[in-house]
Amino acid sequence: MKSWQPIVGAAAAVLAAAFWAVGLTELQALTEPLGPWSERLASNNTYWARDLRFMAIVAALAGVVLGTGGDRRVATLAAPAATVWVVVDLVLDRLDVDGTATTVGLASGAALVMLAAIGTAHRWPAGSTPAVLIVVAAVTAATAPVAMAIESPTYTEPELTPAAVAVAGLLAVLAIGCAVAAAPERRRIRWAAAGLLTGAAAAGIALGRTQPPGGRLLGMLLLAIVLLVGVLVLTRPAADGRPDLRRLALLGVASLGYPILLHVLVIAMAVTSAGAGFTRLAGNPAINAADSDVLLSLAGVGTGLVYGLLLVGLSGRPAGSVGVRSTDPAPSAIWR
Repeated sequence: MKSWQPIVGAAAAVLAAAFWAVGLTELQALTEPLGPWSERLASNNTYWARDLRFMAIVAALAGVVLGTGGDRRVATLAAPAATVWVVVDLVLDRLDVDGTATTVGLASGAALVMLAAIGTAHRWPAGSTPAVLIVVAAVTAATAPVAMAIESPTYTEPELTPAAVAVAGLLAVLAIGCAVAAAPERRRIRWAAAGLLTGAAAAGIALGRTQPPGGRLLGMLLLAIVLLVGVLVLTRPAADGRPDLRRLALLGVASLGYPILLHVLVIAMAVTSAGAGFTRLAGNPAINAADSDVLLSLAGVGTGLVYGLLLVGLSGRPAGSVGVRSTDPAPSAIWR
């Protein structure tokens, strides 16, 4: 594991923890309807701050995974940790916590837990594999477009776009960082590719937010393709140093199914009323009967897990430890 990974991973985890705290104590209050009048009832996308907070939790845990170099124990504990964190979030949301002191306390506490997890994993490592980093890269790559396109019922909140851009940008950086960390070698051409991918992702997020609400599907798709294909470019060894265009084309075509898979998961949550359960647990007003209460953040994570399995298969990486060059099938990435 390279020295930059703990630094970047820890910084990302701390930033994500800070945003989670701000989202809970400051942004959540902006989303909650204030009265029984019909024009103030909760509707589609009312709880956009909740989705952004949950995606910030994903980013924080992804930062820990990157900071530990894809430690297997950390990866195993990621899902239980996310579950506990969401439960804490719902309890605090129900208590309507707010105030600067609370924000600082929550951000500091969450950041300390993330840093402690990274430090513990470095003190007692459990070994790591490229597959862990590749799956996390796919999850963050698939969730970033969801954050970029997040909407509200009124589209008038001045905090909405900066919050969406911040979370989407952090997820995109983590996707690229995890992909570079999973790479068989880190040559200059790979760093150049990572830089180009970062610029493309930043442009995609910025341009996506300029599109009118309800018209960001194309931007989501393009950003997903750029990030998912970019992850494969950075992690895939190529036979004899030649680009494996067949696998790139296969993933490019598969990425076209991103909005379909995302939509299927959204429908599944609408049918099962999963989002409504979270709303009840948080003590917030229910979404009106004409609309659906869904967790777009959860749909993004589920989509990312599917693409993560696909990327692991296409990457051609062995199950050996990250950084063990003798087990890599080729000394180069998809570019030599």
